[in-house]
Amino acid sequence: MRMRLEPKDALQLQKEYVTARVQALALQAAGAALAAEQGKAAANFQVAIWPQDLVEFLQRKLTTSFTVRAYVLDPAACVDPEHGKAKQQTLNGSDPIDGNPFSGLIRIDEISAQRGFGMPGEDNDEDATSTVSGSRKLSTQLRQYYARHLDPYENPEAEDFVALEAIEEAQRAFNLRLNVGFKNPLKEMHTLGYPGVTDPKLNISTRLRPVDGLNHDAAVQFVVPVNDGEDTSDLYLPEDSNGLGYQNLISMVFRLMAFRDSWMRVGKAKHKAADDTIIPPLHLVLIEEPEVHLHTQVQQVFIRQAHKILRNHPDLGMSPNFVTQMVVSDLPPV
Repeated sequence: MRMRLEPKDALQLQKEYVTARVQALALQAAGAALAAEQGKAAANFQVAIWPQDLVEFLQRKLTTSFTVRAYVLDPAACVDPEHGKAKQQTLNGSDPIDGNPFSGLIRIDEISAQRGFGMPGEDNDEDATSTVSGSRKLSTQLRQYYARHLDPYENPEAEDFVALEAIEEAQRAFNLRLNVGFKNPLKEMHTLGYPGVTDPKLNISTRLRPVDGLNHDAAVQFVVPVNDGEDTSDLYLPEDSNGLGYQNLISMVFRLMAFRDSWMRVGKAKHKAADDTIIPPLHLVLIEEPEVHLHTQVQQVFIRQAHKILRNHPDLGMSPNFVTQMVVSDLPPV
């Protein structure tokens, strides 16, 4: 396959550039003329009007006017590079293929460098075959993992029934308490004439979702054992109060596990598969700057163990049917 970034419509793009450039030159001339009327030298009129050239035009139009298209190459005609220079096949006017040629073949997950530890309000949920993980706290990752793999409301199985029964019982008890608690305020409102005979009555109820229990700052805590010489007790440290290196390490390890389980469709994920019905045979994981806030020895351990984590599944291991590749950037020599 050859992937090419090319204009969606070359003729239309050319027309837009010529029109924009002509308008820019006209405005430039009008500005120079106005400057001359005011007694200023036309050569001193230095206002830059977009676009100055094709490069400046494309800087604004690249994302909207260009697209990536895929072309089929002939494997028998492939030639090895010579002196580091590729010898590309000619396309000979062949048409691009429709759709994504790598759909069902490659799953791509990414851990970006900007992870935003200790900075609330930057969590971005996403759930796609190709994911880019930006600023995410571990509690957010836990909620996402729960929703994708563990939520008993999603395609419940036999082992979910006990949890569902407990949730429904708690919900009935909570609704009863709400009705009792709001009885007097609603009665007082009724004395004011609302709701009237023809108005709908108010009803207070709740819907308990277990994942809501992870939606707060102390959802994830780190247990710190403390020994005063006689007794040992545990102190609980909130997620945002721990060291950035420790947060970074745990966050990356958990994301790797979540990537793997989403790829292999562990738990409820098997019911949420996208259009493709097969598991992509190649899993590509991109990790940017894993060394941030990490001690040198921890970096060594992480790199040695990261690929093992990505392969820790009964269908993976040493199996040649599914391949995991990990690309790490900006890791210094250790």
